[in-house]
Amino acid sequence: MVLLTAALVYYAYKSARAAVRNIELIKKNDDRRTLPYVVLEVVNDMPFYGVRMVNLGATAAHNVVVTSEPKIEMVFQNYRKSIKFLHEPVAYLAPSAHFETDIGSFRDIERENPPKIYSGTISFENDDGKKFEHEFVLDFTPYTDTVHKDEKTIHHVAEQLKELKQEVHYLATGFHKPHVLTEDFDTYQEKERKWIEETRKMDAANDKCDEVRGNAQAPLEESKGCNVPTPTDK
Repeated sequence: MVLLTAALVYYAYKSARAAVRNIELIKKNDDRRTLPYVVLEVVNDMPFYGVRMVNLGATAAHNVVVTSEPKIEMVFQNYRKSIKFLHEPVAYLAPSAHFETDIGSFRDIERENPPKIYSGTISFENDDGKKFEHEFVLDFTPYTDTVHKDEKTIHHVAEQLKELKQEVHYLATGFHKPHVLTEDFDTYQEKERKWIEETRKMDAANDKCDEVRGNAQAPLEESKGCNVPTPTDK
């Protein structure tokens, strides 16, 4: 009876330990399902490439901080600028929310960072303030010598069918012949670069105006084109 009692106590102890381990495992798995998880991804937005920060977790991420080597910046030709969400802490990132930006063409990235690889760490906190950190690698080398073709959505196909129907009607009635407009890749890329250059100039002008607004003693010539309050306005 003593041996039997001892055996029962031993197996009861083992069962209790196994139950505790199962409960801990269930809790850990549940925590993983409800934790935030922030990652950085390469964005292929031909002819330019970019970076996306996205929260893949089930809860919000707080105080998201990215450190990288080399520093991830916009490196368009004749235009270089820091990226706020990659260089400053992001206070709040909801589940499935993301920030995204182009950083340059493949040649721009290759010129500024020949290995075409950015690596570093990304850290964030959950709702309870617990901090998490993991490493990341953004590798643009797989896109070497690749080509790209736009894929139209159902909406675009429907619009194209409408236009085709109208053109066929015109052709049948003799109103006019269908026409097709084409644009080569170099022309398209040049238009995109001009748009970026115009955006850069607007950003520089806005930054200058911000400085003028903050300086009450700014010369009149510097204030031209900026909405600067006068002493009477104040």
